[in-house]
Amino acid sequence: MKDYYGLLGIKRDASRAEIKRAYQRQMLRLHPDLENRMTDGQLKEITEAYQTLIDFDRRYEYDYTTRFDLGCLIRSAFGSVPPG
Repeated sequence: MKDYYGLLGIKRDASRAEIKRAYQRQMLRLHPDLENRMTDGQLKEITEAYQTLIDFDRRYEYDYTTRFDLGCLIRSAFGSVPPG
């Protein structure tokens, strides 16, 4: 499962305002009209992450399903999975 918190660069306890700011920051950073162009895949992933985390019910379901996914928790905390 994708790490939506990592995609947006936020902590798991981020508020709705923090989620919205992170989404806007990512969209500006990777805007297609700027030099660093966003691919369609990146756009879809970031938008999917935002839509899931901003909606209370969807976020609860996402958090519940990823709660025991240790790899996802490690990526969220450290940015990547350590080797080995």
